[in-house]
Parts: sequence; structure tokens; C-alpha cells
Amino acid sequence: MARELTLKTVEVEAVTYPGDGAANDAVLEIDNKSLTNRPDLWGHYGIARELAAIYDQPLRPLPSVTLPTSGSGSQLIGEVDGQVCQQFTAVAFEAPPDASAAPSWLRSRLAQVGQTSVNLCVDLSNYVMYATGQPTHVYDADHVGLPLSVRPATGRARLNLVDGSIVGIAAGTLVISDSAGPVAVAGVMGGVASAGPSRLMPVTCWKPLHSGPCNPPVRTATRAAH
Repeated sequence: MARELTLKTVEVEAVTYPGDGAANDAVLEIDNKSLTNRPDLWGHYGIARELAAIYDQPLRPLPSVTLPTSGSGSQLIGEVDGQVCQQFTAVAFEAPPDASAAPSWLRSRLAQVGQTSVNLCVDLSNYVMYATGQPTHVYDADHVGLPLSVRPATGRARLNLVDGSIVGIAAGTLVISDSAGPVAVAGVMGGVASAGPSRLMPVTCWKPLHSGPCNPPVRTATRAAH
């Protein structure tokens, strides 16, 4: 499989086997440079689609779910700068009573791709992100001032991220903000203060503007924050 991918699609640099009880699991380490012009391969499902084409096999569809139609989106989403973000969606759900820890299988799979477990809701959000290649983030509704907005930062700020690091946010960095200020660096990572499990959790999913008028300094500032 690694050889076929390397010859026909992307460069597989190494294959490792976790050895942590995950039966038949293998981790393919792929060179990032070979993915730059293939955003459809930025998630695991994209790689699965490519393998299905290479081996002429059917592709199993992703699970689907019926989204609520309560019309509460206007309470979740505020201003979205169309110059830097083409789509920003959000849905609210109630977290389970015990959302402090994800099951072992989920923590194991995230660890295999270098992702530290935080809690059940954040881990599920990260799992979906790695599967689809679509940036997602989950927020604690008790610790954000809704609605959430997407815009370039207008001034300097600091944000404690969920991985424990502290980043400086320069003017022009693309951020998700609540009524008090930035709560996430868009498409990179969310802040720890708004990520804890709570009763009501809005999950956001955003798409950067890949075509049309996009401000280059915004992209540069966001990369610098990471």
C-alpha cells in the first residue's frame, strides 16, 4: 500500500506499527510537501478515496446524521468576514453526563497521529477533523460569549491553547472570537478556556477562502501564530 501511494500519489516516508493492542493498525507517515496541491488528501478519508481508486475498490461512505432544524444558528454565529472565510457553520448539542475522558480506543487512535487527548468532546472534534481534513472545534457554551465571529485580529493578544502552549496573536491573524475576544486561532487550534465539557456545546466547522480575493497578510499572520 505504501509503495502504491508513493508511486502514484504521495510520498510515504515511513510505516510504523503502534503495538498498543490496535489489531492490524499501521501508521503511514506522509511527506507534507507532496500534499500541498491536494487538499482532498488532507484527511484520512481522502487517502482512503485515493486507495479505492488505485485498487479499483468501492469506497465506504462516511456516516451521515440529520442535523437539527431549530433555527438556533443565528444565536451561535455572528459576523463572518467573507474576504477570509467562505463558510462557517455551528451546531449546539448537549454533552453527555461524563464527558471528562474519551474511551481508550479513541485516545489510542489520536495518540497514533500525535494528538494528545483532552476530553471526550474535544477528542471527538479532533477525530472528525483528522478523518475529513475539515477544521472543527468544540466550545464550552458556559465559557464563551455567543455569538461566535470569524475575522482577522485587529490588535495583539495572547491565547492559551488546548495543547498547553501560549501563542501571541498578531494583528491580521485569522481568529474565532466571542464577545470578549479571540477564543481560537482559526483552522489551527482552540483556546483551553473555552474547551471544557459542559451541558451545551456549540461545534463549529469553517472553510477558508481558497479562491477569489484573499488577503495574503492574513495567511502569513495565521501561519506565524502556529
